[in-house]
Amino acid sequence: MTYTLNTDQQSAALFGGHYVISTFLNGGTASLEMQHRKSQNWAPLGELTEVIQTVYIPAGAKIRITKTGSATVEISA
Repeated sequence: MTYTLNTDQQSAALFGGHYVISTFLNGGTASLEMQHRKSQNWAPLGELTEVIQTVYIPAGAKIRITKTGSATVEISA
């Protein structure tokens, strides 16, 4: 399954596990945040670059992007 996040503050609930993150900045910026289940706080995972990354997301967590410009983030299991 692939999630495409291209709107500022857009979030997605993930099943948990290792995910591949592809970022297309297109002149903008993007950072990734994660919210553990049962929490209302968002924890920063860092600024994204146009390098494919692998990240582990715990089961039941949500992720969201904060972006500027035309940046797009694809997350696939």
